[in-house]
Amino acid sequence: MAAVTLRDLFDQLDGKKFGDRQEFEQEVINAFNKHVADLPIGYSYKDAIEGARLSGWLHTDNGHGVRVEVREPAALAQ
Repeated sequence: MAAVTLRDLFDQLDGKKFGDRQEFEQEVINAFNKHVADLPIGYSYKDAIEGARLSGWLHTDNGHGVRVEVREPAALAQ
C-alpha cells in the first residue's frame, strides 16, 4: 500500500480556480476517491480540506470562489 500525503491529493488541484465551494468540494472528492484505499480509515475529504486550509493552500475570491495554490513550506525557502 502506497502512502498518500495531503500534498499528493492537492497537487492535482494546484493552480485551479473553482466558482464556488460546491464545485471545489466535488473536485476534492474526486481526487480523494482516487486514493481512498491508501488513506487511513476514518480520514475524510473534509479532513483533507481542513488540512489544506491550515497549510495555507486555499484562497477565496471575495468569499465565493476558491483557488488552490500548493506551496513549499517556508522553511525550504531560506
